[in-house]
Amino acid sequence: MTNPGDTGKKGLEATLGAVQSRLRAFIGSRVRIREDAEDIFQTVICQFLRVSTALDPVENVTAWLFRSARNAITDQARKKREILFSALFDDDGDSPEYDALCDALLADPVTPEDEHLRLIIQQEIEAALQDLPDDQRDIYLKTELEGLSYRDIAHDTGENINTLLARKHRAVRHLRERLRDLYEDIVFGD
Repeated sequence: MTNPGDTGKKGLEATLGAVQSRLRAFIGSRVRIREDAEDIFQTVICQFLRVSTALDPVENVTAWLFRSARNAITDQARKKREILFSALFDDDGDSPEYDALCDALLADPVTPEDEHLRLIIQQEIEAALQDLPDDQRDIYLKTELEGLSYRDIAHDTGENINTLLARKHRAVRHLRERLRDLYEDIVFGD
């Protein structure tokens, strides 16, 4: 494989050209959604172009690209698991309430006001969870925070899967209603 530090821009283009189809296939085999796979591919290439300079070239381009792709895939999977919170507001996860609260909750605080808003949101979510009956809170936390499947929970508890689904549905409805005022305060002000 060509070392970009030795052959300059043409060597870098040749190396990327030689690895491109294998890297796309690697990412595509691990990421189901084509657009997500393409985003990861583009991100990896952009990162590579930023870190590999003539003064500090990447020694093994292929290994670096595949390691970076593997890390990006892992990061994306973690983010998707964390976003199970989306069911809180809309069954399909596509709602302005979800977007506004997640943006406020997950964004890096820039000002003391941002940090205060994050704290308020966390406290409201915790209070809303405490309002749930134990069985609803338990199923919600196990599926949303622990990432357990209904089948695993049913196996462990002896409960019927449909019963667990119904409990989760009631929990989500309660949380949606309980947090709607918070959303309106954040978006529309007092």
